Amino acid sequence: MRRRRRAALLAAFARDWPGGYVLCDGGELAFVPTPLDARGERLLFYGFAAPRPALAFAPAGGVAIDIGANLGEWSVPLAGAVGPTGRVLCIEPNPPIAAALAATLRINNLCQAEVSPVALSDRDGIGTLATEPRDSGLSSLSEGRSDGTVVPLRRLDTVAAEHGLDRLDLVKIDVEGHERQVLHGAAETLRRFRPALVFESGHESLEDRRAIAGLLEELGYDVVAVLHDYGALACDIADYAAARAACAGEEARNLLALARRR
Repeated sequence: MRRRRRAALLAAFARDWPGGYVLCDGGELAFVPTPLDARGERLLFYGFAAPRPALAFAPAGGVAIDIGANLGEWSVPLAGAVGPTGRVLCIEPNPPIAAALAATLRINNLCQAEVSPVALSDRDGIGTLATEPRDSGLSSLSEGRSDGTVVPLRRLDTVAAEHGLDRLDLVKIDVEGHERQVLHGAAETLRRFRPALVFESGHESLEDRRAIAGLLEELGYDVVAVLHDYGALACDIADYAAARAACAGEEARNLLALARRR
């Protein structure tokens, strides 16, 4: 019965939602655009949510980069964690979603956070973003398509230089299977600052997993956990590369990787 009532409520929201602000449980306002998609529904019902273990790596006065920020599910908690003396760069290439996120940051007076409307990859230039109307979180860079949105491409190394970063504590990456390219374009920045990494797994090929694992090894990183709302599951880089133990299965999950101590 509860599931049917929720489905009916979602259908009513999807039909009638005009776009606008919603008050979340934490007291923040979130701008949810229309038409309502899966990410908007999640924000309406659950508010902003970043796993608590990840926020431990975004200290007061720190700097975080949210790659694939969408409507701010991570950006707003990160901005709260680093506080007014910190900084959050929110990378979101989908124009209407980037505009909605900017509205959320503005109305909550989160001046420490800013939206950069670019897509990150392993090169600077332009690319095509294939969008998914039912779930903006599934938007992804697509080669050879002409029906997507043309967006600027940047390497994270370029973005860090353009924004004059002098520290970086946490990088979160959720780019629907493009993680390998993003990490290759971030190598210089990761070597320099050695931030904690949270990256989504589940959309990449086994070949990409092995390539990502090799790059992380080269950069001096260990995969240490799969993050969940209720805590974390221990794993290592071999588990990730082989898609075994806590990394087994095809569902999307967030992995925490930490730089080895020098």
